[in-house]
Amino acid sequence: MSAPRSCDELGLCQARTPSCTGCQFKSAAPMTIPTDRQISTWMKWALVWAAGTSAVAAVMFAAGYLS
Repeated sequence: MSAPRSCDELGLCQARTPSCTGCQFKSAAPMTIPTDRQISTWMKWALVWAAGTSAVAAVMFAAGYLS
């Protein structure tokens, strides 16, 4: 007598709705480590965002100070 096969073994865990009760969530894409170029790009955007935010804050402070 063989053991009952799981839903995954039978091919039933393929993003069907409703899913089989034995299916477990599987990530669509594995986690990847960002490259140095991606990190550099993120840091540049963070710097641009920070500069823009501080410029707006400075203008708002000056407007409040002058009024």
